[in-house]
Amino acid sequence: MRTSIKYSLMALLSVPLISHNIFAQRQVPKAVLIELNSYKNKVDHYLKNNHISDAELIKTQAETVISYTQKDFKDNFDVCPVYYFVDTNINYIKEHKFKTILLNSDMSVVKDTPFSQNDTNYIIVYQGFDVEQGLNGLVVLNSNGKKIGFFYKPQMHFANKSYKKYTCIFNNDQGIGYLPYAIELKRHLLNQ
Repeated sequence: MRTSIKYSLMALLSVPLISHNIFAQRQVPKAVLIELNSYKNKVDHYLKNNHISDAELIKTQAETVISYTQKDFKDNFDVCPVYYFVDTNINYIKEHKFKTILLNSDMSVVKDTPFSQNDTNYIIVYQGFDVEQGLNGLVVLNSNGKKIGFFYKPQMHFANKSYKKYTCIFNNDQGIGYLPYAIELKRHLLNQ
């Protein structure tokens, strides 16, 4: 009996959790906007306290995480266009002010913004801590910045080789890293 409970619990934990209201609109979004974490607060903290080498390490790790994020979505997500923005610009995104904020995968500024200030058919995603779930994962927001979904997959799920090349985890206490979510997001958007 205990063994079956143990395996049932393991099976439950290996299934991604997602809020189902992400699919209430019943259409694929016009675009996905991915928030890239610059870890600016951490960098500023280290610089303020004259810990230059720690600040440089965080910057380097953040750049690596950004490149893994971009590679994952470039290789594994073709449902709709993907644009990026730096986390320090989240308020502009929530105000639907995209000019000079949205970035292409090569980090160049998007010249012709793909939608107007009145468009709401896009989602915002970022990898981070979800207070409600008490877990790190992929948080999905609507165009107004309201959480509409959350993906969580235990690290053991990423043990297979196809995910390993998109996974970046640093062994430090900063919590900096990237787990691939592009395939999961694609799967959920197409299985409406």
